[in-house]
This record gives sequence, structure tokens and C-alpha cells, in this order.
Amino acid sequence: MANKSEQLAAIKICNTHELLARFGDLKKTDIAVSFDGYGGGRSMRVHGSSVYSPSHKTNPDASWYDYGKKTFVGNRAESLPKAFAWASERYGIAIDDWVPDPTRTGRGSYVPRVVRDRALHALKPNL
Repeated sequence: MANKSEQLAAIKICNTHELLARFGDLKKTDIAVSFDGYGGGRSMRVHGSSVYSPSHKTNPDASWYDYGKKTFVGNRAESLPKAFAWASERYGIAIDDWVPDPTRTGRGSYVPRVVRDRALHALKPNL
């Protein structure tokens, strides 16, 4: 039996963006919190956590290199709690309702529990 990420890939959900676009509510739960390590090389990215959405800029005033994402600089222990708190306050999602992204490429990302549950429910007929 295939694992959850393989089952999601079978219905064309291979990453966090696709998961949010298909199962999130527009500008309500189509958001994710993610930790990004240092980009290295010529990258302008620094390590930190971000809040992003496939449908809108979570920070319309963000610098060009943040691509409209609300960003919190620091290591995982420093930045992730700040990102969760900000996203929870802004979008009304309880702190303990953030769950790991079940997609293959979503390791390190968190999505609202309702989004994950909708996606996993969509798998039931395909089991």
C-alpha cells in the first residue's frame, strides 16, 4: 500500500502549493508556514520561517526577495514560533491546528489541520 504522499501524488497533489490551492479556502486557510534554511551561494535568502499562500501575498510590503511572503529571520527555534503566532492571529487558526504538510515535497512546511484533513479525505475513495 502506498504512503500518504504517494497517494496524494496519484491525484496530482505533489507539493504544498497544489495542496493549498486545491483544499484550502481562498484567503482563509490556503496558507502555510515553512522554515527555509540558508540559500547559499548568491542567494539573497537567509534562514528563517515564512508564511505564504498560493492565492495572495501574505505581506504585500515585503522586499522583492521575499516574494510577498511574511518572513521571520532566525533559526528554526526562533523563527517558527513567531511565524505560527503571526499566522494564527492574522488568519484565525489556533496554534495547535498547524500540522505537517503530508505531500512529498512539503517536509518542513505546516498547513492548517482542515486542509490536511480535506486532502486525506479525498484519498478515501482511491484506497
